Amino acid sequence: MSTMEEYLLAQEVLRANREAPFVRRMLNPGDYPALDIGGRPATVQLSTHGYGPKETYKGVHLGGREWVVPNIVMGDDGKLIRRGPEDHLWDREQIARGNAIPFDSAERARALAEGSWKRSEVGLLERALDTAAKDYAGPLQQALFGEPSSITRRLFGGE
Repeated sequence: MSTMEEYLLAQEVLRANREAPFVRRMLNPGDYPALDIGGRPATVQLSTHGYGPKETYKGVHLGGREWVVPNIVMGDDGKLIRRGPEDHLWDREQIARGNAIPFDSAERARALAEGSWKRSEVGLLERALDTAAKDYAGPLQQALFGEPSSITRRLFGGE
């Protein structure tokens, strides 16, 4: 899946789950306080967790899914709280509260948790154009260097 496809899929997933508290922070980070994590401000940090097919917690069926859960939540006092390393029930609590997103695919869950939803510093269109420009070999380049680029071959035949 391309970066653009991952980004668009992530945006679709976020829109469908926009009522989850951590998703609201993802979509509107400027409206919330931030924690300093590794020298960078963060309103959201995500992880994934999968469960066996028959697992439940507080009446919620967890099984057979891969869940994306926040490692940072908003406390009742309006301050952000980061997951503690000893908090073994954190994921289950977030799922039971509706503050998690289920996936059928561990790969897609990991992609979202690892940041496919973020806009990169260089926009997606700019990155695609930059890649195309590097791969382009016009008539002069072909005459000088011989081989046409993969884009040229796709556009004008030969591939």
